[in-house]
Amino acid sequence: MAELAPFLFFRPWRRPFGNPMGAETELRRELGPQHILYGRSFRAVGVTGESDDWLFELDDGTFAQVHLTWTRKPPETNANCPRTRIFGTLDEWVIAVMLPDHVDRFGL
Repeated sequence: MAELAPFLFFRPWRRPFGNPMGAETELRRELGPQHILYGRSFRAVGVTGESDDWLFELDDGTFAQVHLTWTRKPPETNANCPRTRIFGTLDEWVIAVMLPDHVDRFGL
C-alpha cells in the first residue's frame, strides 16, 4: 500500500502517532476467521481516542472503521466483532463519519 496522501483530519480524529502497528497487531488478534477483515492486509491511518475507533486502509484501497476492544482475549467468534464499517473511499468515510463526528462535538 502506498503512503496515504497528505490528509487533514478534523477533531476528534487524527493520524496515529507513535507506533500504529500496535493497533494493527491488536486488530489481527481480535479477528476471528468469520470476520470480514480476516486474512486481509491493512494499515492504521486514523484514530479517535474518544471511542477507540480506528480507521484502516485495506489492501484493495477501501477503508474500514473498526472499534477495537483491547481486551487481549482470544479472537472473537462473533462475525460482527470487532464492530466494523467498510467504506469504498476515504471521501465516503469523511462524509459519513469524520464530518458528523466533528460537528457533533465542536460545531461548525
